Amino acid sequence: MPSELRRPPQGAQSAEIPAWYACYTRGRHEKKVASHLDSRNIETFLPVYRLDVQWTDRRKTVDQLLYPSYVFARFSTSQLPQVLSTRGLVMILRAGGRLAVIPDEEIENVRRFADAVTDHRIAPEREALIEAGDRVRVLTGPLAGIEGVAVLRRGRRRLLVALSTVGEGLAVDVDGASLQVIAAAGPHP
Repeated sequence: MPSELRRPPQGAQSAEIPAWYACYTRGRHEKKVASHLDSRNIETFLPVYRLDVQWTDRRKTVDQLLYPSYVFARFSTSQLPQVLSTRGLVMILRAGGRLAVIPDEEIENVRRFADAVTDHRIAPEREALIEAGDRVRVLTGPLAGIEGVAVLRRGRRRLLVALSTVGEGLAVDVDGASLQVIAAAGPHP
């Protein structure tokens, strides 16, 4: 199985109910962080997929991370000091000042996704989660550097550049991959 899910030995968990969290790591430290957490009997998940790559002199199958710089770990809050002291770990994602819990179903869905793209040799493309109302900046193309508000109209993603004092805006279709969220519109579902 390409995605690495490591479970601790039985009896290694505390009485608290463990939950999944996204641990942000230093660049290219994902496997080291997962290994350190595993050695501390903390369940980890490092979602990877296999991809065939053609180099000039040979063809090779390589493992690619679905989420570079992230390791997912399942632990109880009493294990937080152990997790935070892991070499290579930068932080645990938070939402609203609290640790952001990832539902078990989402972890299972990502595991199944990683297995499916590996089995069928599909290369997934990274896409930012942009919602209507998010303040965005265009990163590439002729509109690079322009900021505006994301608008979804008739199933298309559009960039709205507005003059609020005039009460008018201009909109153009944009590729979601070229946008960076500057400020979210509010809580996303």
